[in-house]
Amino acid sequence: EKYNSLKTEQEKDIDDIEENNQILIKIWVHGNCGLGSKFLVGEYDEVRDIYDVSYYVLVSMYTVFEGGFLILFILYLLLYFGQREKKEYLYFALLNAYSAQFSLMFFLPLFPAYQNGVTPYLYSVKYYGCFCLFALIYIFCVFSESYLKVKFPKWIIWARRVLFVTQNVIMFSAKDL
Repeated sequence: EKYNSLKTEQEKDIDDIEENNQILIKIWVHGNCGLGSKFLVGEYDEVRDIYDVSYYVLVSMYTVFEGGFLILFILYLLLYFGQREKKEYLYFALLNAYSAQFSLMFFLPLFPAYQNGVTPYLYSVKYYGCFCLFALIYIFCVFSESYLKVKFPKWIIWARRVLFVTQNVIMFSAKDL
């Protein structure tokens, strides 16, 4: 009773309306974010400042990360062109190229082409999220086989190829994910 008397009239009205003390809040979406981003709820002016700082940090991090993949891709591709008998250089270069493309999915909404609606979301998820992941798994298997100098039977190699092609055909021909 003593506590109830300390409440303001507005708080008492809220308690009377909702028996379980829930307050419903309407939220309007003012933008989009990537899978690795956090969403912010608050006044637009306050949230915009926080978003600008976090956007700058994320873009800086992703640029360094993607730059590392690109440098490794170029380095190992050049090593392969210098020593064509070492196929593992080519496979590792491709592994870096597809890793860079796969990681694009996590911050794709930060790019202007995605924010302006130029890039369709479904196709970008199919390519960056699915195809690049399938390619990563396939190339990792081929890279491991080449690097460790392991010989698999021909039926395993063909089964891996057929599986890679089949899953991509199914995924790209599907209307929805």
